[in-house]
Amino acid sequence: MTLQTKPTPTTCAAAAAVVCILGCDDLPKLRYETEHLRVGTASGGLLCQGNLDHYEHMVTDLEELLATTIPNPIDVYLWDNSQPFAESEWCPEGIDLGCYRRGAVYADSLSIEHELVHAVVDTFADPKPFWSEGAAEALKGDRTILGNTAPVDNLDLDPPWLRYSTAGHFSRWLLETHGLELYRELLRARGSSREAFEQTYDMTIEEAQALYFAEAPHAYGAFNTCDHPDLPQTGDLQWSETIEIDCAAPDVWGTSRGIGAFRVLTITERGFYELTTTEQEGGIAPCFDEDLETPVLVGDPAYGDVPPASGGFLLVFTGDRGKSVLDLVPGRYELFVGHGGHEIQTAELTVRAAPGPIPQTPEPTE
Repeated sequence: MTLQTKPTPTTCAAAAAVVCILGCDDLPKLRYETEHLRVGTASGGLLCQGNLDHYEHMVTDLEELLATTIPNPIDVYLWDNSQPFAESEWCPEGIDLGCYRRGAVYADSLSIEHELVHAVVDTFADPKPFWSEGAAEALKGDRTILGNTAPVDNLDLDPPWLRYSTAGHFSRWLLETHGLELYRELLRARGSSREAFEQTYDMTIEEAQALYFAEAPHAYGAFNTCDHPDLPQTGDLQWSETIEIDCAAPDVWGTSRGIGAFRVLTITERGFYELTTTEQEGGIAPCFDEDLETPVLVGDPAYGDVPPASGGFLLVFTGDRGKSVLDLVPGRYELFVGHGGHEIQTAELTVRAAPGPIPQTPEPTE
C-alpha cells in the first residue's frame, strides 16, 4: 500500500492526546500524515516515503496481530539521532531513548518501532512493565537475543532497571511456543506480572523459565526486516539496477543528513562478489531473519564477510575504508545506497560474481 503523505499545518491544538502543560510550543510540528499516524520531526529531520510506509505497515500489521483497532491517528514526535531528547521533559526521568506517554510517541529512529508497539497495545490492554516492555521488544520486528539475566529476576522491576532484552526474548519464546491467542490474553490479564502469567498459562513462571532456558535459541530471527524491493537479477550471479533516489519514492528513506534507497540481495551460492555503486555511500548487512542457536561472532570463517552476528553488523563497500569484494554465504542481505543532502539523484547499483577461489566452509569440529 502506498501512503498519501502531506505536510500539515497542524498546531499543538491538533495534538489532542498531548497534555500541553509540558510546553507544547516546543514540540515538533506534525508535518506528515498516514492512515494511522501523524508525525512531527525535530532538528530539521526529513522523512521520506520509505520511512512512512515502514511505520504505517508496522502499525497495520500490529493491529491484525493483536486483534485490535486504532481509533484515532497516533501522534509521533520524532527526534533526530544527532540531537537526542535525553533528559527532556517529554519522557519520565531516566528514560532517554523514547517513550509512549499521554497518548503520544516521543522517539528517535532507534526507538520508534518499540514505542509504536506500546501505542498499539494501549488500545486494548495495560500490562505490567515486564509484559509491556517485553511486547514492545518482541513485536517491534527486530531480532531478540537471550539476555544475561533471568526472567523471574526481572518480573517486578520497572524501567530503567528492567532488562528489556530479557523481557523481549522471553515474550518472543512465549509467542513461538504457546501461540498468539494466549499471548493476547496475557497482555489483557489483570494483577501482578506473576498473576497475569499464571492465570493465562497452565504453569508457574518458574516452570516456564526452566523450559525457556532449555528450549529458547540464542536469538530469534527478525520478522519485520528487509521489507524492501529485491535487487533484480540481470545475469548468472549478477544483479543490477538504476535507482532514482527521490524522497517521494516508496523505497527511499531520509534523515536530516541525507537520503538513500534499500534493496534486498538473495545469494544462493557461496562465493566472492563485487559490489559497486555510483552513490557516495553503500552498505551491506544481513537480514537477520534466521534463528541462531548459538552466538555468531564477527570473523567466523563459516559465515563469510557479512555474518549474522548477534548484535548486528554493517559493512561499507564504498570509499577508502570500504571493501567492495566480499565473501558472501547463502542468505538474504540488505543493501543501502545514498548520499548527503536531499536532492534527487540517480544511482547505479551492481553486484556480480568476482574472480577468485570459492570459499570453503570449515568442517565442524567436535
